[in-house]
Amino acid sequence: MRRSGGFAVDTETTSPDPMRAELVGVSLSAKAHHGYYIPAAHRYLGAPKQLPLAYVIEQLKPLLEDETVPKYGQNIKYDMIVLSHYGIILRGVAFDSMVASYVLDPSKRSHGMDHLAEEYLQYRTITYEEVVGKARSR
Repeated sequence: MRRSGGFAVDTETTSPDPMRAELVGVSLSAKAHHGYYIPAAHRYLGAPKQLPLAYVIEQLKPLLEDETVPKYGQNIKYDMIVLSHYGIILRGVAFDSMVASYVLDPSKRSHGMDHLAEEYLQYRTITYEEVVGKARSR
């Protein structure tokens, strides 16, 4: 990631509220159509063996705090807040697609990733709801 010239980062958490969210994994991608997911704190029946969260944080902290390596994300402020709860100050943020969408058209009904992928890339993403289910089945 360090030699990539920049990479996308995304946290996976237990809540949409960054003040209450617990980190369960981190996604990194430096190349289109290639990404890495590091599961670290998933707690569910049958969850695969994972790296200890403290170890993942210790290993990622120098990379995520390196301001010379550009980081990209969608609503990256959320990730910054979550990571700060684990002692990581995300530095080198170069682009946020949600902010860019708002700057281009503040009146748009949605600046979410699913909507942006469909509008700009003609790509339908797998939605959060499709992954975790609806209401009671979540």
